[in-house]
Amino acid sequence: MSRILRCLLAWLLCVSTAAAVPTVNPKDHGALGNGTANDTAALQQAVDAVAGSGGTLLVPPGVYLIDAKIGLALKSQMTLTLDTGATLRAIPNALDHSRVISVSDVESVNILGGTIEGEREQHQGTTGEWGNGIEIRNSKQIRVEGVTVSSCWGDGLYIGGKSENITISKVTADKNRRQGLSITSASDVVVQESIFRNTQGTAPECGVDLEPNTGETVAKCQILNCQFFANAGGGLQVGPSNADRGKAFVTGFVAAGNLFSGNGTSEPPNYTVQIVNCDGAVVRNNRLTGNIGIGIGVLDSTETTVTGNTVQRTRLTSNRSDAGILLGKETGTVCKDNIVTGNDGYGIFLWKSESVVSENTVTGNKKGQVKR
Repeated sequence: MSRILRCLLAWLLCVSTAAAVPTVNPKDHGALGNGTANDTAALQQAVDAVAGSGGTLLVPPGVYLIDAKIGLALKSQMTLTLDTGATLRAIPNALDHSRVISVSDVESVNILGGTIEGEREQHQGTTGEWGNGIEIRNSKQIRVEGVTVSSCWGDGLYIGGKSENITISKVTADKNRRQGLSITSASDVVVQESIFRNTQGTAPECGVDLEPNTGETVAKCQILNCQFFANAGGGLQVGPSNADRGKAFVTGFVAAGNLFSGNGTSEPPNYTVQIVNCDGAVVRNNRLTGNIGIGIGVLDSTETTVTGNTVQRTRLTSNRSDAGILLGKETGTVCKDNIVTGNDGYGIFLWKSESVVSENTVTGNKKGQVKR
């Protein structure tokens, strides 16, 4: 084959590949991004144009209003990339249930950059708590990276419906009303290098909440190297409610390398990190400082590992919720190599627990060091 012919074939291949992976601008479909026009239909047309191609919907700077009753419905095999100056903002409504972006029954979707903004300050109703920023249901191979999700009537991000292989990376969830992130039914979820802060408004008010309902399971979820600041209900809550115990499950959970500060400001009792009704959870190498209530609580769980954590300056509440680490009615817990110091209550409180507690550094806690 001649050199000229080889070059021609390579050029044709490049042209073919570029044509097969388009980049779409929503303004070519009528989106205005002026902060006053309803851009839902135009953005949806742009989604439809790129769906299934593996291409990118590239949203330029601007404020694009979204009808959250409908939401922007992403489709399989596509990337939504928002410019750093681009915001998708929910139009004020009175709905109990809504979402700005819907990722439902799809696969291989990326959501990258920009801001997703709810309407909690302009919400026109008083009921409901399910107005979400990004809602992922029954989907797989989904990546959300570098996105800020703020001011939602419900959760910043929600994952449910037996979703699989979900990555949340370098996301900021700020000032959402119910949770920063809720996970109710999913497997193989990684949440990493993200910030969850200022969650407040309606319980549970946590940075991240893994709480499957009856018939649901959250399996192999990892929360890694994230930061949790000033979430009113606590930083991280893991496990089904007592009413769903034995009917809903969290298995293979890991929280490692996270920072928690200033959480638990709503009415006690609150836990900065709570593991309840779980099997085989690992809480490792986290730092908790200046939170309110209980630092790490393990309740009614089996085979939990709590190791290498630093829990300091947990502040006293108006009731008895005042321990650096609380182990209660659990079995098989290993609590080892933790530093628990300077807390207002007990350092480590064992309540109806026979767990292995060894090689911890427990000093300077006002009520005492280890309480059995």
